[in-house]
This record gives sequence, C-alpha cells and structure tokens, in this order.
Amino acid sequence: MSNTRELAQYLVGKRKTLDFNKPAYAVERADSDEIWQKIMG
Repeated sequence: MSNTRELAQYLVGKRKTLDFNKPAYAVERADSDEIWQKIMG
C-alpha cells in the first residue's frame, strides 16, 4: 500500500525519488524429506 502511495506522489510531482523496499520474508519448511520425496514422485 505504501509503495502505491509513493508511486502516486512521484507521478504527480510531490516526490523526487522512488525507494521501493522489498519486505523480508522468512519461510520455514515444516515437511520432512520423506514427504518431499512423495510429493516429487
């Protein structure tokens, strides 16, 4: 949402620069190797 607002402000001239930040995601696997092998076939 804030990136959209920042882009809109840039396009109408209220901002001189853009600074899109990518949020840091951390994903932990909860499956075992055995389940992974069954999924992969």
